[in-house]
Amino acid sequence: MLPAQSIPRIDSHRVRSASVDDIPLLLRLESQFPTDRISRRSFLYLLRRAHADVLVVDGAGSLLGDAVVLYRRGVASARLYSIVVALDVMRIGIGRILLESAEAAARAHGRTSMVLEVREDNLGALALYQRTGYRNVKRIPGYYQDGAAGLRLVKPFDASSPL
Repeated sequence: MLPAQSIPRIDSHRVRSASVDDIPLLLRLESQFPTDRISRRSFLYLLRRAHADVLVVDGAGSLLGDAVVLYRRGVASARLYSIVVALDVMRIGIGRILLESAEAAARAHGRTSMVLEVREDNLGALALYQRTGYRNVKRIPGYYQDGAAGLRLVKPFDASSPL
């Protein structure tokens, strides 16, 4: 779980660790996408038993976005499994705050880098990742359920960066 002192704020909204009570709102965010959704069962596992952080941007009774970070024992990198921003609040910086929060969580877990996959045709997300220091290391044809290609990106963390 992400330490409270490293949780950023977005005006009146804040990033926090998700709870089981958030699952209906997490599923509502997931419903924006036609494929590759995280299920109720998967969220339960992520929140109760997985080595993971599920972070949300809380906005007055609704969730404006979420990020899921996975950790494997014995692996130096964390994996940004998912990042979702509500369609009606895109392009106001929520994705970047979630990304920064996910990276802070990974650093707090002692990880030295972040790995993620992104749809090759998701130009907005790809631009954000590239602006924030991610580099493309592999193209993965047919990675997504609908057959779209994915790109694997990696960002090494600077050892001198604060948690």
